Amino acid sequence: FRRLYIQYNPNSFAYPKIQTKCFFVNNYSSSDMKELRKYIYQFATIYRNPDAKKDAPPILDEPIPSYYMALLKIIKTWAVRCNVQNRNPIFTKKEYLSEIQQHFPGSVKDIVEASSFWHDNGIIFHHKSVTMDELYCIDPQWLCAVLAKVVTVQETNPFQKNGFMRQEDFVNLYTYSKHRMGSMESFIAAIINIMQSFEIILLLDQQSILIPSLLSQQ
Repeated sequence: FRRLYIQYNPNSFAYPKIQTKCFFVNNYSSSDMKELRKYIYQFATIYRNPDAKKDAPPILDEPIPSYYMALLKIIKTWAVRCNVQNRNPIFTKKEYLSEIQQHFPGSVKDIVEASSFWHDNGIIFHHKSVTMDELYCIDPQWLCAVLAKVVTVQETNPFQKNGFMRQEDFVNLYTYSKHRMGSMESFIAAIINIMQSFEIILLLDQQSILIPSLLSQQ
């Protein structure tokens, strides 16, 4: 997709030149979602893995192992249960594996392999980095909504001033949020950890947080 549709533009301040359609998708109103799905499906029907054999079928036609599908069913049921019980859908690796093993017929190796597949397909979030490898999120859409409370316009996050924010204001920001689950302490700790790992925020000291994308141009 990158080779066919995206080319590097040296005058675009490191942003690539997009040479395909542009969709404005809203997760809540689902605007343009139907067209986006149609476009992705059309591309997927012809796309083949570049590392596969010449006669290999398109990726969309490749069979998915049954234990991958078994894990998918477990994760979706678990995510619904977390939502109903108002539980934080972010778990440590130990908690994640422990819960899955109660219902999954395969080995830990099978769980890790299948989890990697579903991460690549947007069903769960598990980033393989030094700081993130121990965390699993079984509801990525929830995670996006939570992070969007921080990196947003002033009206949504009135606690940030020109890209600066106090850590204690995270509690104020999420106190009445419908997306907050579990205890406030564990929730805030997990969110700050994730945002730090992706450099969405930077901790200046024990009290101050920098949000680079919201810094004033001046």
